[in-house]
Amino acid sequence: MKEYDLVVPAKELKENIRRDFPDAKPEEDVRLRIYADYVKLLKEGRKTTTVRFGEGKIRYPVAAELPLVETKPDDKNYEKRIGSVLLEKMTIKLFGELDDNDAMRDGFSRRDELVEALQKIYGKIAGNEPVTIYHIKLFKPNKGV
Repeated sequence: MKEYDLVVPAKELKENIRRDFPDAKPEEDVRLRIYADYVKLLKEGRKTTTVRFGEGKIRYPVAAELPLVETKPDDKNYEKRIGSVLLEKMTIKLFGELDDNDAMRDGFSRRDELVEALQKIYGKIAGNEPVTIYHIKLFKPNKGV
């Protein structure tokens, strides 16, 4: 497991990821896309993290504050900007190392629920694949949301 503070510039974060995970390609997130069902948990404060995956890649934010975009699993064309999130830090760990604490921070009751949800979104993920966990410090909704 490796933690990164998000006060460093994106270029430096990318270099650190390349150094720490030489076999993975860093991939920028310019916005945070979240299914509508999970947005509710975020608004209620029951979701304080989100797990990101890209096969052979390490996902990282381009800034500590990202636009938050609501999406729907059954409508790939639906995207609605609903605010922004302030990210505190990011953690990279192996998929097989996710535990009940990770699940609870992500709005689930148990690890197996989190694993099932992630595999529904991303497909089969091997236990030795790295995942990125974004730690959300603050949700800032658009006016009227």
